[in-house]
Amino acid sequence: MTPFEIRLELVKLAKDMLSEEYQSKRSLVEQDWCNQVAVAMNKQAANPETPLPETPKFPTYFTENDIVERASVLNEFISSGKHAPNRL
Repeated sequence: MTPFEIRLELVKLAKDMLSEEYQSKRSLVEQDWCNQVAVAMNKQAANPETPLPETPKFPTYFTENDIVERASVLNEFISSGKHAPNRL
């Protein structure tokens, strides 16, 4: 593999990691909200004026800069073997 191909693979890996993290966070927020809606709807059976919960604020999607930063951290780890846990 050439250095260019290695960097490209790191960018792909970084994007995949960030995508999985985003989907996981979004899924947790969505599941929690669905549970709140279900509870509120059950309460509405007894009291029709029970409000439904507001749509939650979902996590923000990652940017190109986030991908480059994550790829840089991965590259640093591969190049030096040193792990920077606070940067991931």
